[in-house]
Amino acid sequence: PDSLLIHDVECYTLRYTTLYKDMPVQAEALVCRPLNCAEPRLALYCHGTNIPLNQGRGAKRFYAYSGPFKGDDYQEIEECIIPLASNGYFVVVPEYTGYGSTASLDHPFIYYPELVKSVIDAAYASRTLSQVLNADIGKDLYITGWSQGGGAAFFTEKTIESDASYSTDFDVVGVSALSGPYDLYNFLGEIFRN
Repeated sequence: PDSLLIHDVECYTLRYTTLYKDMPVQAEALVCRPLNCAEPRLALYCHGTNIPLNQGRGAKRFYAYSGPFKGDDYQEIEECIIPLASNGYFVVVPEYTGYGSTASLDHPFIYYPELVKSVIDAAYASRTLSQVLNADIGKDLYITGWSQGGGAAFFTEKTIESDASYSTDFDVVGVSALSGPYDLYNFLGEIFRN
């Protein structure tokens, strides 16, 4: 509901460099910034597998969102990401390799050591953007995600907190890893049975 929206939100497409199989590639992220918010907090939002619905045209529309639009392609943006930004979060939605501008590459799906690179690199790139926009986002970091993004959020936290080179740059304050594919044995068993 509109009553949950506090700040107006401005959306950007952030282009950044990340690694894919140790090679640099150009990726994109959707950034949603709350306006008239003195100290926005940095939040990484790791999207689910179903967004975008197709990896080509739909993915590029997703990361270049300028809404408001209605429809399934934008449901996660308009029901999760925009309200989060409107409540004072500088929300960064990283492109997973194999989606959007990198759709020609194989998507690592639940191989998180490869997938998390694009998530963390988007966090670094968002800091540069926040400086250009004069938005002081600080070192605090909130991480959330849904479905595949729940797993990506969980593994991003683990990676940042276990690697000293990341943990000096980010202070993970909170993580909400929702409905991720955590039980891989049963998850894959169900796929093969069906």
